[in-house]
Amino acid sequence: MKDKLLHYFSKYFIIITTLLVIPLVVFYNYKMNHSLKAIKSQEEFVVTLQNTSIDNKLDNVIDDLLFLAEHVKNSMNQINDLTEDTEQKHLLEKEFKAFCIGKSRIYDQVRFIDSHGYEIVRINYKKGEAEIVKDSSLQRKGHRYYFKEIKKLKSGEVYFSPLDLNIEQGKIEVPLKPMLRVGTPLINKQNEFIGEVVLNYLGSNIIESIDRYNERSPGNNMMVNQKGYYLRNSVNEGYEWAFMYDSLSANNFIKEYGKLWDLISNSEKGQIKFEENLVTFQTIYPLHIYEGRSLQNNKVNVNYYWKLVSFLSKDKLDALLYPIVLERRVLFFILLMVSATVSLLLTRIRSKENEYKNNLLEINKGLEEKVKEKTKEYLIAKEKAEESDRLKTAFLNNMSHEIRTPLNGIVGFASLLVCNSDDKEKLKQFSNIILSRSQDLLNIINDILDISKIEAGQFVVQNEACVLETELNKLYEFYSEYKRHVNKTGINLIFKLDFDKEDFKEFIYLDIKRLHQVLNNLLVNAFKFTEKGDIILTVKIKEDNHILFSIADTGIGIAKDKQEVIFKRFVQASNDIAIKFGGSGLGLSIVKAILNAMGCTIRVDSMPGIGSVFYFTYPYNVSKEEVFRVTQEGISVKKVDNSYDILIVEDEEINRMYMEEIFRWTNHNITFAEDGNTAITKAKQHKYDIILMDIKLPDIDGLQVTESIRKDDKDVKIIAQTAYATQEDEDNAYSSGCNGFVAKPIDKDRLLEIINNNFNNKIGA
Repeated sequence: MKDKLLHYFSKYFIIITTLLVIPLVVFYNYKMNHSLKAIKSQEEFVVTLQNTSIDNKLDNVIDDLLFLAEHVKNSMNQINDLTEDTEQKHLLEKEFKAFCIGKSRIYDQVRFIDSHGYEIVRINYKKGEAEIVKDSSLQRKGHRYYFKEIKKLKSGEVYFSPLDLNIEQGKIEVPLKPMLRVGTPLINKQNEFIGEVVLNYLGSNIIESIDRYNERSPGNNMMVNQKGYYLRNSVNEGYEWAFMYDSLSANNFIKEYGKLWDLISNSEKGQIKFEENLVTFQTIYPLHIYEGRSLQNNKVNVNYYWKLVSFLSKDKLDALLYPIVLERRVLFFILLMVSATVSLLLTRIRSKENEYKNNLLEINKGLEEKVKEKTKEYLIAKEKAEESDRLKTAFLNNMSHEIRTPLNGIVGFASLLVCNSDDKEKLKQFSNIILSRSQDLLNIINDILDISKIEAGQFVVQNEACVLETELNKLYEFYSEYKRHVNKTGINLIFKLDFDKEDFKEFIYLDIKRLHQVLNNLLVNAFKFTEKGDIILTVKIKEDNHILFSIADTGIGIAKDKQEVIFKRFVQASNDIAIKFGGSGLGLSIVKAILNAMGCTIRVDSMPGIGSVFYFTYPYNVSKEEVFRVTQEGISVKKVDNSYDILIVEDEEINRMYMEEIFRWTNHNITFAEDGNTAITKAKQHKYDIILMDIKLPDIDGLQVTESIRKDDKDVKIIAQTAYATQEDEDNAYSSGCNGFVAKPIDKDRLLEIINNNFNNKIGA
């Protein structure tokens, strides 16, 4: 019996394993080859980028050289002998210096040498400065190899020296300075050699062309000269420039990879496998000889070249492919385990066929139930996903409408403003429309930012001292005016203060800013959806340090099945409502998020055609707990006539124009600073009463400027005015020494009110 079971198991195992492993082998062979091909392509791409970058730099050097040569020839046509101390020679020196300044960190020296080998003009570029070498320090270069080689060339031909390290006074300059000397002869119209222009090109620019792309290649990126010496080795920097040192002459590519050098030195470019290492290479011939500017008879000196080599070792190549190998091994092991398990299962089935048939019926029954359950779960998930897509689409469409609507008014009436510049009435009308539409757009942006900050966990309770009745009276006055503004004067606005006013005459502490935000969203909604009847705000004080608010209206009402949905983001009771009444669908979701963050809830009772009532509670304290900042507005009066010396630090020209218009009709004296350094200097030179400080400046951060000014002046009032409007930005402004914080866009009336009132510590807007 055991032999029979073993026979069945072996048979099933071989069949199942074969069926599973063959596709696995085929798939992973393809995946491995595809990954290897991608690595090879990347290596070739990186080497090509390095080659192209170096060629472009050398072409630019040639252009610069021939440009200077032509310029010198033109100068020599105007005067016979530039060796004399003439105005033309000085002019040439200045022009060479200007050229060096424009080409900073590219050329170490720029020289004009006459036909006898004497330097006529030499510019040295040292420590970031270009300097003209005095006549007494000019040298004779007629014996140098590059002078002799350049003298052999024809007009328009260019000479490149080998790339090596710069030597000063017989010693290699430290830090190392790779150098490439490039020159061209000057031939006059009589075909006589009259001198040459020589550029000492900083070879570090060529090295940078290699290093720039190192991160794209996992291999060792190298540049090797025609003798096999390393000019660049990204792994073993100690091997570089070994030919310049007798003690290091054995450190070269040929010594390390002799057979590989034989292969790549005889080919222009390619990619080969060498001892399981991947080697990608291309050849650069720096010793181009250009005959004329047409480049048609281009010749290449094949005796001197550079090899760009990317050496990807077997270990690194294996490491790049190892995730695939590991994945294949793990999957192969899993398949073996699956095959063994299935084979064992089939063996048992075969040995106990009758018993297993009964069990199988039970299993199938259970599976059917699970399938039904999973199908149901899938349908629910599918409906949620479709609902999410619908909400996203509705949001994008709604946001497009809500943003484009005020933008249409802003852009449209701005263009009409230009066309009707002579009509004062229309100017005023169009300006008011643009201002109103801008505020609408700002409100939409603020809503989106609010819901994002709340969801990101950046919600912070900031209690302030206030008198509840006073705040509610302000709110009543505002919405009494608001209903006239929105042309709904037929609505009765009623505020019921259902509490003992005597008990709440003193300060209580709550987050008044968030309370205003909640009440404003609910009251604006009430006005939006109510055409006639009443809007009633009722306020009751509960015993658990909570205030119960209810806002009732006689508007269109909300269907029962929509009363939970309206608190979701970007959702309104129906698309018809969104089209008819507008709105982003964020107001109620912001209200709910704020209240939930405070541990409170909101609910609604409503009937279509009758109206709605929203209820929510709001926490308060009778003692000063969690008070982050009690705002006190104004500025210390230093002059009886309220005339202040104000320094405005602002780098944007349009913003400066706006500020200038704000203060045009005041008696304040304003001064502008366009950057941080200028602001610091002016603050030291003059005692200002107020400084309006922009935070984002082109040179120094506005907070750093504030800290610097504070070291010398403890009394000046500094108000941060910035487009960075988060709570963290405001806290950072106060921490750096600011007395106030004004978020852009700046309301001119609010800004002038802040400046013209007294304050002791901090102000806010």
